[in-house]
Amino acid sequence: MCTKVQLLEQRASESCNINTTLERKIDELRRERADQLAFCRASDSKEAAMAQDMRAFASAAHGALDEKERIKSRLRRLRHEYRLEKTTAEADLELLAESERELDRMIAQAEAAEGDLIEREKLLRYRECREAFERQQMLTLRMGYLKAQLGRMADEFRHLGECAGLLGQQASATAADKFVVTEPTSKDVLIRTMRTNDVRNTSEHAFLRELDAELAEGECELKALQAKEAAPPPRRIEPPAPPPPPIMRVTEMGIIGPSGITGVGGGAGGGHVSTGLSHSIYSPPPPTVAEPAMPPMYEGAVFLGLAALAYYYASSRGMFGLGKSKNKGELIPQIDAGAVRAKPKKVDVKVERGGAEEATLEVSTKGLSSVAELGERLAEQMVTELDIEDAFKLYYLDNEGDTMLVSAHTGLRDLLYSELITARVDEAALPEPAPPPSADEKKKKKKKEPAAKKLPPPRSAPQWD
Repeated sequence: MCTKVQLLEQRASESCNINTTLERKIDELRRERADQLAFCRASDSKEAAMAQDMRAFASAAHGALDEKERIKSRLRRLRHEYRLEKTTAEADLELLAESERELDRMIAQAEAAEGDLIEREKLLRYRECREAFERQQMLTLRMGYLKAQLGRMADEFRHLGECAGLLGQQASATAADKFVVTEPTSKDVLIRTMRTNDVRNTSEHAFLRELDAELAEGECELKALQAKEAAPPPRRIEPPAPPPPPIMRVTEMGIIGPSGITGVGGGAGGGHVSTGLSHSIYSPPPPTVAEPAMPPMYEGAVFLGLAALAYYYASSRGMFGLGKSKNKGELIPQIDAGAVRAKPKKVDVKVERGGAEEATLEVSTKGLSSVAELGERLAEQMVTELDIEDAFKLYYLDNEGDTMLVSAHTGLRDLLYSELITARVDEAALPEPAPPPSADEKKKKKKKEPAAKKLPPPRSAPQWD
């Protein structure tokens, strides 16, 4: 019984515990329900707000779609206008390009005409200056010649006055006052004096001829007396002298005479033996003729030639060592044999553009007097032969092998005798205008364009909303 009571009490306490736990859970569920209800009410209000927002969003979306459609239509209209404007702009651009080419051609022709006109004006001015200079020079020479002629005439006039006795130490004071070299009226005084002197000289010449005739007669008489005094006495005729004795020679063979050789006999008394040898065989030999000695001048020339040949051979073999100094490798300055050379008729100029060689031009040096004239002649050849009108710079190799830029201080002789002259076209110059496209290129360009460009433009722009 106690066990049952304890069991019941235990179950009753467990029931109480379970009821307490259940109440606590119910309270928790009530609180959660209150929270849930609050959340549901908040969700309902939020849903109502979101529904209102959705209605606003729907209206905004419909407005955006309408705006999108309007923008698309506007974009299509702008694209169409762009295509129209592009087609028109390309046509205008082609017309402008054609006009530009035509203007360039007209400008080139005008520049060429202007250049020809300037050249003609320069040539005309040069000819006028040259004619004026020649005329001035001729007048100067003529004036100098006339001055010299006037001075010579004045000297001759003075000499005539001195000869006439109007000037000099023998002239009288009155005649000297009347005769002035620079006065034209002095010629009358000179003429009168010359006529007076002619009359006096004529009478003196007649007297002189009489004296000459008397002198000639006296000289003839003197010569006759001298010839008579110097004549030799008459010569006496004498008989001719006898011939010289014959030549006799004593030799080992005997005595050689005109009749032959006479020898000594073998006996005691001895005897003469006449041989039949001719005297001419054993006659004394003729005197030797000495060969003419070599003239001393010819001997000296031969000796100098041999000495020069020996010196040239020794110098070529390096036997003298005159070309080198004591320090090894250092050469004594020699005279440059090539310093005096004839002026070349042409020079070769290599034309380069962008580091690549274009061509080599031969420029004539006839009539050149400065580096500027050489540059102008080279520019003309580049225009006529290579069709290059761009600016260029000239470079040349000097005697030491360095590349030098031609400047205002460069001499014409340095360019003419340089081993290499280079004309480098300025890279900063504008490129040549592109040639107009041909008919085939225009057809290919039209084929590559899109099909929309091939459509003809409408007469008026469409009305877009």
